[in-house]
Amino acid sequence: MALTEAVVGTFVAYTQGGGQAQKPTLYFTKGRYTQVHDHANNVGFHPNHPGQFTANISLANLGIITEHKRQLRHNYKKYNDYVLAAEQATKMNAKPEVSQILLKAGEPFLSIYVQKLAEINVFCESYRQGAFTADPTDISSKCFEVSPPRASKTNWITHQSRGRLIYPNDPTFDKTFNAEYIRNVLRNGHYAANVPAEDLPKDIK
Repeated sequence: MALTEAVVGTFVAYTQGGGQAQKPTLYFTKGRYTQVHDHANNVGFHPNHPGQFTANISLANLGIITEHKRQLRHNYKKYNDYVLAAEQATKMNAKPEVSQILLKAGEPFLSIYVQKLAEINVFCESYRQGAFTADPTDISSKCFEVSPPRASKTNWITHQSRGRLIYPNDPTFDKTFNAEYIRNVLRNGHYAANVPAEDLPKDIK
């Protein structure tokens, strides 16, 4: 199906993380259109999540949020290892104290996980309010998106692109990607296969 401006919104910028030979990912006020990706189900239009904010972030600030996320995953895995060990001990009919000792040993990792989750959420909220965005002249910056937690979730959704957002007023903007180019992409466009059903229009779910 063709995608219209009513669906995607107004063109904002593009990224070209794979270099100038790669077809750009086009960013609109209502989402982004990925033309090339290593995973085929990522190709197509991704609507913005409610409350989503997209901008360029400096490598220094990107490093901060990346490290928070690394520690979040590490400590969750360590805590989960103790939980699984406690469950296994129960299955093996070990004394109840064994499971309690294992769960107690995992508590420090759970504590750090909760702390990192809070730090990530604070960072993302601050970013959405305009903090940590890169200077427009910072050509090493990367496009970074954040969205508030959805439904019963507690974690923010983040997405990092390999390239930076290049806006029409940027001196490096490739004028090949003009209005006609964008219309042609949308004319043959479609939603990405990995877009959640709840984010799709009712008529194509």
